[in-house]
Order: sequence, then C-alpha cells, then structure tokens
Amino acid sequence: MKKLDKKFLEQFTVIYNEDSPFASPFTCGNKSYVTDTRILLAVPALGDVSVKDGEPFLKATELLTLNPPPEPRDVEAWVSLSSTLIQAALCLECKGCGEVTFSNDYHSYENWCGDLECKSCNGIGLREGFRVSTKHGSNCLRIGNHLIAACYIQDLLKLPDCCIAPYYSDWKNPIPIRFTGGIGLLMGVNPLTPVEDDES
Repeated sequence: MKKLDKKFLEQFTVIYNEDSPFASPFTCGNKSYVTDTRILLAVPALGDVSVKDGEPFLKATELLTLNPPPEPRDVEAWVSLSSTLIQAALCLECKGCGEVTFSNDYHSYENWCGDLECKSCNGIGLREGFRVSTKHGSNCLRIGNHLIAACYIQDLLKLPDCCIAPYYSDWKNPIPIRFTGGIGLLMGVNPLTPVEDDES
C-alpha cells in the first residue's frame, strides 16, 4: 500500500516552473491538495503540508466542489485502471508506464520515459490500435466521453486502486478520479481537435 504523504504528492506538482503557486502541495481547510494543472488530487489534510489561502489555491479547490465525483457505490460510473477495458490498451511490455526495468543477478537498471524508454511503445504506454493521435502529436486513449492523454494515464497508474469516471461528464468537464485515500479531477483532451485513429 502506497503511503499518501507529502513526498508522494510531490510527484504531481508543477515541475517545469518553480515560480508556479502549484510547485508544491498545499492545504486548504481539512484537505491537502496537489496539482500539475492537468491532474488535481485531494487527500485528508497532512500536517507537514503548508496551509495556503490565496486566490489560485481557492480556485483550484473549488473545482472539486463544482465537479463532485459520483458516489463510490455507483459502480456503473467508475472504471478501474486495473479493469480489462484499460489493461487491454496498455503496452504489454511496460504495463502503461512507458518505462522498463532490466535486471540480472548483480544489478537492476531502471530506464525512465524521456531518458531510456520502453522500446515496444516508444514510451507512450499504449498499444498500437488503441492510440488516438491529435494534430498536436498527443497520443490518447478514447474512453467514454473523453480522450485521455497517455501521459495522464501514466500518472494515474501511480495512485493506489485508481478509478476514473469517464462516462459521468461530457468532454467539456474534468473527469472525476478516486483512489484509496483521496479523490481528484483529470483534464481530458478536447475531442473537437481534429484527430485520427492510429492505424500503424
């Protein structure tokens, strides 16, 4: 079981801009939040996460109020990342994470997407035939009412027992997320952007 502490949340911060208000997790009220502006996560308040109450933080927390997730017992609304529907689309070699681990009797070498990536999927994490490519070069998975970028799926795979609700809202709204210990929202890809199914 993954421990949902500050270090865990820091995987989901804005890493490309240290001046961003979202460069570290923050606490508002009784929850601690983290966002990279694509994924917003909320967990019960953590004691070592700073309290922030400025406008950008309040606006981020309001997104969850405006887009409440369906009840966990609404099983038809939720799709687990471990479900056959999702697993069938993931690369067989790297299991969707875009990275592979090589090992022998003496050493273990981890190769990360963007450095040395999975050769089967070129670090995308999705199998050919399941990919939808946008004109901007994004590789996505079409599920429910949404296109979900492959890089988002790689991030969601880090969450314990993660489920998404892709049928719950239309493409104009974020996709609800739930996982053991918290909830969140995921930004989908605009399906009105000209796309073409990957036939390669």
